[in-house]
Amino acid sequence: MKALTLFGLTSKSDAALFQNRFVVVQKGIEIQREYGIGPYRYVSCLSPAYGKGWFGADSGSGRWMGMDAVASVKNCGENLVVHAHLPAGWPERNISIKVSDDVYVKRMVPGGGVTFNIPTQSLGKYFYLHISVDKVTIPADLEKGNKDQRQLGAYIVSSMSEKK
Repeated sequence: MKALTLFGLTSKSDAALFQNRFVVVQKGIEIQREYGIGPYRYVSCLSPAYGKGWFGADSGSGRWMGMDAVASVKNCGENLVVHAHLPAGWPERNISIKVSDDVYVKRMVPGGGVTFNIPTQSLGKYFYLHISVDKVTIPADLEKGNKDQRQLGAYIVSSMSEKK
């Protein structure tokens, strides 16, 4: 239910988990978002809530994503800054970020990184961040002895909403 609250209802069967009508549950979620209560109280400018498509946090400062990933981000008034990295020796790929109706695309090259600075002034208190890549890599396919079978898209070093 936490995931449905943070990342949205998609059907009446989702609402049934809350044992209420879709429109009532949707309104309840909107109230939680507006006032930063329920699971939104744990979402901060520096720490988004990670939904589908993310792997657990690494020992470093970021986390891996698969082909598509979504996060719920608190809007702190300035820009959303997202830093992504692609390891050396991995195939090039496009990475795209969708926030509201705006889509931003950059090309990632092996051993390099990209940074997105996305204006968020016109968005609500919380918003969804959708990140996708056009290609994934299985580390075990590139390096002998590597047993990592995850389908990895990009390493997101950080994603934060800057304060005014």
